[in-house]
Amino acid sequence: MAIICNWYIKTSTGLYGPAEVIDGLGAAEEQRLIALGAASPAGNMAAPVEAVEPVADVIESTDSAENDEAIAAALEAMSKKELVHYGAALGIKLTDRSNKVDLVNALKGEDVILEALTDEALAVLAKYEGIDDTLPREELIAALEG
Repeated sequence: MAIICNWYIKTSTGLYGPAEVIDGLGAAEEQRLIALGAASPAGNMAAPVEAVEPVADVIESTDSAENDEAIAAALEAMSKKELVHYGAALGIKLTDRSNKVDLVNALKGEDVILEALTDEALAVLAKYEGIDDTLPREELIAALEG
């Protein structure tokens, strides 16, 4: 399981700031940090996406108004912490201290990285595209890309 920092946490692997994801800690240490309020469970979020080169897995649409509506609905399906994590995958530094509307608005005009979206957000996009939202995650991503 991964956790998301609520404030600065120093571990044997380094110093992590608010909204950063820590993966690879033992279950007992993760539970201790969550119990202290220093971190929150990352839930079913995808692992951070390293964007070294331009990302090819971007939703392209001919009807931008419909596409914007689908993306906004997908972002609305995510929690504040998930939005912050998703923003980090896009290279945008956000804080969960912002309200959800501001976080969604900050991310709406950006390219969509399907691999970084939560399962719930992918399901919302699938519904807008008329794709079976019960497909496994990898098949859902492939269907949305196609």
